[in-house]
Amino acid sequence: MPKKPDCLHAQKGLDEFMPVAICFIVLLILTACAPDPLQTPSAQSLPATSMLATLEPTLTTAVLPTQTTAVLETPPITTLVIWLPEPLAPIDNEDSADILSEQISGFLAANPDIRIELRLKRASDVGGILSTLRSANAVARDALPDITLLRRTDLTTAVDAGYITEFLTDQPLALADDLTPTILTLGTVGEALYGLPYALELWHTAYDPSSVEIELLTIDNLRASQAVFWLPINSSSGINETLYAQIIAAGGVFETDGGLTIDEDMLAQIFAFYADGIAQGVIPPDTLMATDATAYQDRLLTGEAMVGVVSTRLYRQLVAQNDALLPASLPTLAGEPITVLDGWMWVKVTTPHVERQRAAEKFMAWMFDPERQTAYTSAVSYLPSRQAARGLWDDQAYAAFIETQLENVVYPLTGEAAVTGRIIQTSLLDVMNGTRTADEAARDVITQIGG
Repeated sequence: MPKKPDCLHAQKGLDEFMPVAICFIVLLILTACAPDPLQTPSAQSLPATSMLATLEPTLTTAVLPTQTTAVLETPPITTLVIWLPEPLAPIDNEDSADILSEQISGFLAANPDIRIELRLKRASDVGGILSTLRSANAVARDALPDITLLRRTDLTTAVDAGYITEFLTDQPLALADDLTPTILTLGTVGEALYGLPYALELWHTAYDPSSVEIELLTIDNLRASQAVFWLPINSSSGINETLYAQIIAAGGVFETDGGLTIDEDMLAQIFAFYADGIAQGVIPPDTLMATDATAYQDRLLTGEAMVGVVSTRLYRQLVAQNDALLPASLPTLAGEPITVLDGWMWVKVTTPHVERQRAAEKFMAWMFDPERQTAYTSAVSYLPSRQAARGLWDDQAYAAFIETQLENVVYPLTGEAAVTGRIIQTSLLDVMNGTRTADEAARDVITQIGG
């Protein structure tokens, strides 16, 4: 590999803000870069970096028997525009940048009639993929990408707005033939598949077996063990993943119109678990401020947090530092495995460019190759969506555990159901802060949104 430059010579504003790691991504595939026309200097977003791989047409001559020279024209070049979310290209991860560069370079070498323009985007907020799709659809449709990646909540919004188009029946089989129905449902809206799951994330617990024994992680068993239990109570997604999974495991049903069906006594038992945990000190008060598991990751490494809820992404990072940690399911009333499944899905942006969509399908098929998907998703600590890719993991014990989790999943709440989730989350905080009892909170929830 050629020696990496210290940085790329682009426009002055881009030079000042370009993350160093992007240089590694650009190295093998970039010959020109330009700022995103939809970005403004005041936008709080990552630099919209254009990483353009240009393959210039060449002329080849051949000497025929008559000594005349014929010019063989190269096929027309198709430019494929891709927006990549920052979590799949973290600025502090040189390994992932190198792998991405290698995989894109390999694709370009195998497809000399295609060039790629790759732009790095924030995952959300101003300058994020969804907000920029919205802006481009309104004022600059020529700036739209051909494909990008979205998570579940943004996917449903993009479908409703008409920003993305569905995959035809045979396309998923051509791109990745072993995506299970459970995983494909993540990208399904109504009866149509709009997102092709690529890099997955789900939630479970992690624990050190030297400090606590876990055979069946029920709410009662966890309470009886007196193990210090950490979880991100104040999840930024509305209802925290653990509470959401516990409600579903207890027979709860979140209706699309915002209604909730659940037995009041079951909900009260779940609320009581948190009230008792706070009162007994086994659920630390600091969990009320935790928006994600990074708030207590150091405690998991040292053993101060005996059991903690983690995403698969964080778990793989923690195990790299402390291989004594083991995975277990989220604690539920009966102990049955259940998890919340989310992740990044390839989507096709609604555009009239037929040739570019064909090029996009070739690119996605390339990235879905099991070995490539394993290498890249592992570098960014996500789960590969393909069973064949998970079968290539070095840690097959963890891969087997993941398969048990994938047998019973729920998906992030959207629309009116998400509003219901936030109401239940508020009730949980009231219980943990002592302003309402578990029974009172459960009764209020049923009265307000349940039945």
